[in-house]
Amino acid sequence: MTPLISLDDVKSGLPIRPGTTSFDTTLTAIIASVTSQISTACRRVFEKQEHSEIFHVQVGAKQVYDLYGFSDDGFFYRPDGLPFLLTNRPIDANLPVTVRFDPRHVFGDDTIIPSDEVTLLPEKNFVFVNRALSRSRDSVKITYTAGYEVAGGSLSGSLPEDIKLAAKLQSVFLFKKTDYANVGSSGDTAEDGQSGKEWATQSGLLPEVQSLLIPYRRLLRGRE
Repeated sequence: MTPLISLDDVKSGLPIRPGTTSFDTTLTAIIASVTSQISTACRRVFEKQEHSEIFHVQVGAKQVYDLYGFSDDGFFYRPDGLPFLLTNRPIDANLPVTVRFDPRHVFGDDTIIPSDEVTLLPEKNFVFVNRALSRSRDSVKITYTAGYEVAGGSLSGSLPEDIKLAAKLQSVFLFKKTDYANVGSSGDTAEDGQSGKEWATQSGLLPEVQSLLIPYRRLLRGRE
């Protein structure tokens, strides 16, 4: 897993003299641990890579008459309901997004929906399919590329400032604490789905770090 921040990022928050390398092994291990902790807390991998997610078709698309004469046959398909919400970000809009529809769940090349029938809104992580799809479970597979670029052995150059700060705070805290213990908790909805029931789980992340990570926690909409 690519480190979220570099050694220099963490050292800048510690009273370590420039050029000192005696703590590098310890700090490298801490950065790796913090990267794993934050990735787990956010339910995501931060480095850029290809993802495939599978979705139910809750509603399809409906035929709408073309009053302005833009289409050849006098009508077009408009998505009837919510679009597919991709859960990894940021999406690389320069790389292809492939949508397959197959109620048999085989998802071969013959199930690919033509690109001119697919609309991507990368700023919202939305994918619209502009054709009729039968309502079905686990029948849409969307493959796309998302994440942050690796530079200089870490992601610190392309990451949002909140994530970099969270990783730095947690790393500095662990380095300074000789006998650290889990110091925070997070809640997940109980498996029975009943509202108001939460199970406390020790996350090991500082409360300030957890607050910084809230906007970057991956939604559990599609499944990979």
